[in-house]
Amino acid sequence: MSELRGGRFGFDTLTAYSRGHPRIRARAREYRARHGRVTITSMTVFERLRGYHLALARGKPYEQSLRAFEALVATCKVIPLDPAAAGLAGRIWAALDRSHRAALGHIFIAACAGTQRLRLVTRSRKAQ
Repeated sequence: MSELRGGRFGFDTLTAYSRGHPRIRARAREYRARHGRVTITSMTVFERLRGYHLALARGKPYEQSLRAFEALVATCKVIPLDPAAAGLAGRIWAALDRSHRAALGHIFIAACAGTQRLRLVTRSRKAQ
């Protein structure tokens, strides 16, 4: 996982981790052992919490998953969407063609990583 030095996990990688994906979990353990903690963005936290709360509102049994995610977040460094990241997100959004502009979560996550000069680690094909 040396290529992830100073990297941060995106929503899709965090989802795979939460679902127990063996390779992702092993690499995350190695990363945490090497760097102390995982770095995520406030937008990634929002995206996960939005999904859990929607599922709970629809009567799905996600209370334990929500608690586990909140416990995970408590161990992470969470990068906020600050004015610098918002400015970069605006420039990224303006540079995209119209068909890609709806992916605001991906844009905000990339901007947060970019302003911190962090490598983005994601399984999402939309972010590539």
